[in-house]
Amino acid sequence: FTNRNQFISLPSNMRIQDIPSTSFQFLTLTADPNKETVFQDLKKRYGSRLLWHGSHYDRWYPIFHNGLVDASGANSNLQANGKALGPGIYYASEASISWGYVRPAPRNVYKNSSFPQFSCIALCEVANVPELKNHVWAFTLTNESACIVRYLIVGKQFDLTISSHNIPTYDLVLSEIAKRK
Repeated sequence: FTNRNQFISLPSNMRIQDIPSTSFQFLTLTADPNKETVFQDLKKRYGSRLLWHGSHYDRWYPIFHNGLVDASGANSNLQANGKALGPGIYYASEASISWGYVRPAPRNVYKNSSFPQFSCIALCEVANVPELKNHVWAFTLTNESACIVRYLIVGKQFDLTISSHNIPTYDLVLSEIAKRK
């Protein structure tokens, strides 16, 4: 009863066209109303951008349950990789960089599954707060309130740079889905 997450398959006209057709694309509704309100306030004040986040397959449940967290603390058992660029949640504008941090799930024991073996990558909306640091090839963010996972892509690795593609906004996708009901 504590899981309020929803994953909505993107309608075909809203899919990110440059992602391979073998991938599944989902709009994620994972932030609780308070977190969404705080994020929207930060977005109004600083603007926002879309950035990729890759993670180990067994990290997705806590990510969707608690949001992305800065796991770079010395006692954190959530941190899967080093902190070469300092503390924070790591993102990239190029999907290929974030894919480097993805670890696929083991082979699925369910023979008829649509996901015999899969990998996930998230497209996050990140507020351009002062704590968002651009390190050229990656971004770090220590303000956990300034990011929300908006899209989940399940499939094989692809290369896509955010700035060069038309990605539907979160509000546009929600509006389109509401029209269909």
